[in-house]
Amino acid sequence: MTEAAATLAPVRCTGCAFWAHFNASVGVCRRRAPSPAVGADRETVAHWPETFAEEGCGDGVARTPDSGPQTCGDCAYWMRGNEDGGLEPMNFNDQPRAWWRRAGRCVRHAPLPLADPGTRLVWPATHASDACGEGRPRGPTPPADLHPAS
Repeated sequence: MTEAAATLAPVRCTGCAFWAHFNASVGVCRRRAPSPAVGADRETVAHWPETFAEEGCGDGVARTPDSGPQTCGDCAYWMRGNEDGGLEPMNFNDQPRAWWRRAGRCVRHAPLPLADPGTRLVWPATHASDACGEGRPRGPTPPADLHPAS
């Protein structure tokens, strides 16, 4: 077995840089950014999948002091809803009003082509304190289009 082949082993969730644990055996995988949702409403909230500590995958990265997810609030792909940095939903779904004041939309992934014409997609809302492994740090001056004019 070559050295390259030896490094292609799944990383267990418990040792992954992108796993946020609830307790010793259960947590959430924050490896991937949320994708646009088909048929969702504007109040759709991203939820990361729960996994068990002993599970793992080939996309995992071993946790080190310098590894980990990028927080949404500091990510180049995160669009704030308004000048105050929040969204103003019609209904709050499963989050309180205070959560929405610090919410935005992750636009890391473009939508994939669909078979049905006119299908509407929604980018799920995330909180500034959420994080994922596909984010990139925001530069010192965010692009103007991340703060759309009212």
